[in-house]
Amino acid sequence: MKFINKNRLRKTYAAFFICIPLLLTTALVKVDCPVCDGVGSVNNNVGMENVEITGVQATELGVVRNACGMFLMYNYAVTLEIENSGDETQTGWIVLYLIDYLAGKPLDTQYTVVEIPGKKSWEVFYKVWFLSGTDEPRRTEVKAEVFEGYVPCNSCDGRGKVSLNEWPIANALKDKFIQLQQIEKPWAPPEWPVDDENNY
Repeated sequence: MKFINKNRLRKTYAAFFICIPLLLTTALVKVDCPVCDGVGSVNNNVGMENVEITGVQATELGVVRNACGMFLMYNYAVTLEIENSGDETQTGWIVLYLIDYLAGKPLDTQYTVVEIPGKKSWEVFYKVWFLSGTDEPRRTEVKAEVFEGYVPCNSCDGRGKVSLNEWPIANALKDKFIQLQQIEKPWAPPEWPVDDENNY
């Protein structure tokens, strides 16, 4: 009986001294987060991968000087041709850039929301105000693209790495983590007056 108890005690000690260092080691070893694939952020403009901007037309409506002429506000009427090749209606963000095409640099960025049904091509109209320090008439142009909004990954706290012992849980619950993050941290652009009621 004593021999059996001593044998069990040895096995318990052996298991303890093997498992604890193993757990400590796996906690210190870092690997790419399976939820964000090591990037540290998760896309929150989901479903817009099938949406494409096929054309941009922009007309400068006027320039307003503010703060004693220290900066300018450009007013543009923008027409976008947008195509959704997917089957479902998608709602997401479009980013509009005011470009100084002579210098080849962006001057300002504005955002707007678009909703387009599946398998449709639409024209949408916006009145947009851009802020700029460039005082050169007819030197600017507008470009647009579908925006991918990213928020920090909850699983790895935006670091892109998780410990080796966290990896199996994060990998098994990857889809759930992404879905929860999109609900908890909806991406939102900075507010700016974009008039999509065609009041121009």
